[in-house]
Amino acid sequence: MLHGRWGVGRTPVSILIDLQGDDRYAAADTLSPAFGAGVLGVGLLVDLSGRDSYRGGHLCMGAGFCGAGILIDEAGADRYEGITGSQGGGFFGVGILSDLEGGDLYRAFQQSQGYGYVRGAGFLVDGSGDDIYEADDQRTRYPSSQTKEHNASLCQGFGFGKRSDYVDGHSLAGGIGVLADGEGNDLYRCGVFGQGCGY
Repeated sequence: MLHGRWGVGRTPVSILIDLQGDDRYAAADTLSPAFGAGVLGVGLLVDLSGRDSYRGGHLCMGAGFCGAGILIDEAGADRYEGITGSQGGGFFGVGILSDLEGGDLYRAFQQSQGYGYVRGAGFLVDGSGDDIYEADDQRTRYPSSQTKEHNASLCQGFGFGKRSDYVDGHSLAGGIGVLADGEGNDLYRCGVFGQGCGY
């Protein structure tokens, strides 16, 4: 792993490149950013081969918060498991998760899998393979105001803004969320608000 500070504003940069092997990335602290997360800086994780497992919590696996977070996995049947702000989530920044090939599993609860918040852009791009995209709706952790039996997913290509017209009148336009899958027999599951949606 390479850490450094460059540029006029001394922007922090973190880079991890893995060349081969079946790797397990697991965050002990699920509240800390991990695995290609850019928080007030740039985070890049590149894994070139292997059947890999990524498990984190919040702001991980290609998430950008006032920065840029990028995770690129080139090959293998991979497993991605996060909670919120993961798998291509952009919050006032850019988040990218790009998996080029393999039958992959993506699992999260909310604000993930191609999610863009205010002034943000989030991209989940999967090149090929039979993939499963799941915004967990079996365990109600973030109940929707529309129906308490389902989570408010805000996943799988979702752009979301800050609505305050009924509170203080200071609403903010949402960002851009994209989930792009190149090919394969895929399965998509989510609760309320997801799968190519904007609010």
